[in-house]
Amino acid sequence: MRIDDREDLGDRTPDYVDRRSADQVRRHRVDEPNDALHVRGDHAFADPAQHGAEPTLVAELVTQQHGGRAARAIACDRLAREQGLAAIAVGIDHGGERRNTELSPWDHERIGKGEGFAYLRFLVETVKPYVDARWRTRPESASTALIGSSLGGLVTHAALHRHREVFGLGGVLSPAFWVNEPRARMLAESEPLLAHQRLVLYGGGREDRDMLPMARRMAELLRRQSRHLLYIEEPAAGHNEAAWRAVLPRVLAHLFGDAG
Repeated sequence: MRIDDREDLGDRTPDYVDRRSADQVRRHRVDEPNDALHVRGDHAFADPAQHGAEPTLVAELVTQQHGGRAARAIACDRLAREQGLAAIAVGIDHGGERRNTELSPWDHERIGKGEGFAYLRFLVETVKPYVDARWRTRPESASTALIGSSLGGLVTHAALHRHREVFGLGGVLSPAFWVNEPRARMLAESEPLLAHQRLVLYGGGREDRDMLPMARRMAELLRRQSRHLLYIEEPAAGHNEAAWRAVLPRVLAHLFGDAG
C-alpha cells in the first residue's frame, strides 16, 4: 500500500463476521504482515465452517492478486486447528515500484530515499486504529505482531524498537541489514526492546554471504535486551518465499505460543 493512498483503506470485512452475534466473537490477536504481495492467494479468508473451534480471520485491507499460496493464512489456519490460535491477519500491500524506498528506514545509494519510518507511522496512526475499530481485536502491544521478510524484515526490526509500545511481537525474517547495519544497531541500542516483547530473528545459509554474520551480530545484541528472542538459522534455506513459508509456523508458534 502506498503511504499516500489512505483512501484505498476500504472496509473488506469477510461476510461471516457481520453474521456473528457479539457474544459469539472473541477478541483476537492481530498479525500484520508487511508486503502483502507475498500474503494474498486463494485462501485469503479463512472459512469458519472449516474449523471446529474459533476460526482464524484473515482480513485484507487492500486486494492484491497473486498466484502463490497464502502462506501466512495457511499457517494461521493450521495453528487455529492444532493450538486454538485465533488471530486476525492484515496484509499490508506495498507500493509497487516504490516498495524498496517505502520499506527501507534509511537512505541507500541503490534504493534511494528511505521512507520506512513514515510507513511505520502510517501503520500506527492509520492501519492499526482502523483494524481495532472494525474488528474485535486485542489492541494491546502484547497481542499485536508485525512480520516481514527481506526489506519487510528490516522495517519490522525498526518497528519493534521505534514503536515498541505498539508492536509487542515481531517476526524479522531474512532482514536486509545490509541497507545500513550500523544504523540498525544504533536504533536497537538507543531504543531497546521492552521486557514483554517477543520476537523471532531468522536467516538462511544460502542467502547473501553477509546475511548470517549480520543476523548473528544482531541476535547477540538483542539477547541482552530480551529473554523472549528466538533465533533461527536454516543452513540450506535461500532468500525466497518458500523458505519463509517453511519457517512461518515456528515463528507464529513462538509469538503466539500461549494462545488458547
